[in-house]
Amino acid sequence: MRLSFRVLAVLCSILYSHFAYAKPAPLPPPLKNLEITGQITQAGKPMSGAIVKAHFYNCDTKAQVSTLTNQSGYYKLIIPTYPRIVRTWRPFTKEELGGINPARLSRRVTFDVRPIPVFVSLYNSSNVLEVCAQALNGGMATPRQSRFSLQLKGLPQNPPKPANNDNSTTKQQQCQAQGGKWEMISRGVMGCKISYKDGGKSCTDAKQCISGTCLAKERDPKATTGACAADSASIINSCMGEIKNGRWADRPCP
Repeated sequence: MRLSFRVLAVLCSILYSHFAYAKPAPLPPPLKNLEITGQITQAGKPMSGAIVKAHFYNCDTKAQVSTLTNQSGYYKLIIPTYPRIVRTWRPFTKEELGGINPARLSRRVTFDVRPIPVFVSLYNSSNVLEVCAQALNGGMATPRQSRFSLQLKGLPQNPPKPANNDNSTTKQQQCQAQGGKWEMISRGVMGCKISYKDGGKSCTDAKQCISGTCLAKERDPKATTGACAADSASIINSCMGEIKNGRWADRPCP
């Protein structure tokens, strides 16, 4: 009986150590010189001189590389380093815990890996965004060379004026009256960008910020502090989550 008890105690100790202190396996090496080629056409004709950029996750992130289409509308993007996957943290599920009290784990988390999608954005010669589209799903199966083309519809010769033009003008005036700037605040969305004086201030809850939002600095479920939003655009575009009552919480990503 004593031997069985000791064996059980050792097994429980091993299981506890696995959940509380297990370290994730190292990520695989990144893919070097990821190449994306394609052709840009508009109304069936090659679009030359267009600016093409590659982004990770969405088109609102920093461009990894950019180029111009040639006279035939062709482009080539070469991303020097592509990680393929990213490690994320999450709490253990009830099934994974198997009856272990989560409090004994000191808020330890487990690790997941997610693919890093690649988006391609297209800007015209006036540097105005025309299209944003996902080119690659990402992940370990991502080929070193891929082809991705875009076809744009023809633009009308005399585009009709928006029906809510007056309403839009009123919103712009209201925005300026509040000290904001009427500009592109997210992908394809015009709106009022308002800056907040306490932007970047350390916070643990939305009540501590003028904007009413305490943004997380990274996607870490163990995070307990964040930073007050710098402006209204950062609230819309943040993909890191937010801090509520000293705890990390997920939020929709545009």
